[in-house]
Amino acid sequence: MCVALARHNDLVRDAIESHDGFVFKTVGDAFGAAFVRATEDLGLRAKAQGEYEPARAYLEESLLLRRQLGNQFEVAASLNNLGLVAREQGDYKRTRADYQESLSIRRGLEDKARAQGQRMTMEEGVAYAMEP
Repeated sequence: MCVALARHNDLVRDAIESHDGFVFKTVGDAFGAAFVRATEDLGLRAKAQGEYEPARAYLEESLLLRRQLGNQFEVAASLNNLGLVAREQGDYKRTRADYQESLSIRRGLEDKARAQGQRMTMEEGVAYAMEP
């Protein structure tokens, strides 16, 4: 039975992680898991509806999960989304910080095409920050 449970747990864990999930608890054959994309999607939907505080909360949770998973490209995407929310809220200092960290990560990954697109977005954030 122990071998079967171990095999089951390996299969379930692999399935969760292959779908950008994060296992935070296991008890016997039960798993507690969070899925980054679902959290990110909730944040982006809240932003689209003008619900910026819930959007920020979901996106920050997604960022935390992505940092734990170690996917730097996805961390950069989460930071970019947080920058978009900050811009909508008029928090241009935070917008700039989020965009700069995202850009730094993307440059570190040498994803030049993405970094070029990110740079334009950051410049928009800086332009908004300079407006009276």
